[in-house]
Amino acid sequence: MPHIGLSGSEAALQAGLAGSEAALGTGFQASEAARRAGLLGSETALQGGLAGIESAIQGGLLGSEAALQGGLQGALNQVMAGTQTGRADLGLASGRFDPFAQGGASAFNLQGALSGALGPQAQQQAFADFQASPGQNFLRDEAERSLVRNASATGGLGGGNVLRALQEQAVGLASQDFGNQFNRLGSLAQQGLSATGQQAGLSSEAAQLAQQAGLFGGQAFLGTGQDISQGRTRAGQDIAQGRGSIASQLAQGRALSGEQFAQGRTRAGEQVSLGRTRAGEQLAQGRTRAGEQIAGQASATSSALANLINQQGLGVSGIVGQRTGNIADLIASAGAQQGGSTQNLANILANIATGSASQVAGLPGLPSLTPNQGILGGIGSLASGIGTAIGAF
Repeated sequence: MPHIGLSGSEAALQAGLAGSEAALGTGFQASEAARRAGLLGSETALQGGLAGIESAIQGGLLGSEAALQGGLQGALNQVMAGTQTGRADLGLASGRFDPFAQGGASAFNLQGALSGALGPQAQQQAFADFQASPGQNFLRDEAERSLVRNASATGGLGGGNVLRALQEQAVGLASQDFGNQFNRLGSLAQQGLSATGQQAGLSSEAAQLAQQAGLFGGQAFLGTGQDISQGRTRAGQDIAQGRGSIASQLAQGRALSGEQFAQGRTRAGEQVSLGRTRAGEQLAQGRTRAGEQIAGQASATSSALANLINQQGLGVSGIVGQRTGNIADLIASAGAQQGGSTQNLANILANIATGSASQVAGLPGLPSLTPNQGILGGIGSLASGIGTAIGAF
């Protein structure tokens, strides 16, 4: 029985140890699964955040580039519109000098023809046109009427002197007015030259305005390109920094998770080892106590059995001695009776042998052996009881 109890205790300890190790293993696996899930969730969140950051940076970059390009195009449109407006205004202003420039050019050409700079034919034609001009006709008519009136008053209207005077007067008037005409043509040519200069200045301003617009457009394109390039550079740097930061966080998270995994496994191993040690100690203590109890119980049982055997031996010895005496007395009595019976039987046999039939017929019957049989039966019962008692002991 103590051995059976000890086996049950050991089985219970082993079952508890197995259950504890199974629980530790299950808890450790659940802890590792939770940590892995947390690590994966953290990495997924970090990668999603990185993708969001990159998307936001790229979206901002595209928006910034679109805004820069839109601003550039708007500025260029404004510059072109302003340039066109300025050039149109300059063209209008220059057109207002056209009559002066055109008149000056005509006066300059006519003055050149009258001076002979354009050749004798042009000079002759110009002089003829000058003499046939309305101004010369008016002067000649006025001078002629004045001369005729004077000649009529003096009575010399029909003489040759009047004709000569008219010719001289026409030549003098033509010579005198030619200089004035030439000077007037020079004045007009000067005005035309000034108007042409003004137009040249306006054309120069229009060219400068177009040049400035071109320079502004080029600078705007260059500045926009630089801004876009800088924006892309900054966006690339931001994305690179974000990726580096996310990679660092992922590495730190994985390292920390690995450390936690290792620590969890170490703690689980320590707990399993401690549980096994404690179970071994409890098993050893239980076996020691069981051995002590078994030894004590064996010693007590041996002592009790020895005492019992000793007591039973004494009792059996007394009973056997007493019954042996009784048996001896019974055997002696039975022997005596058996001897008497045997003697009687011998006598009967002797009588039979002598052949006396009458004597045989008159002999009494054989004595009954019932008493003897009762004694033998009692002896057999006693022996059987002694055997049974000894067997029971």
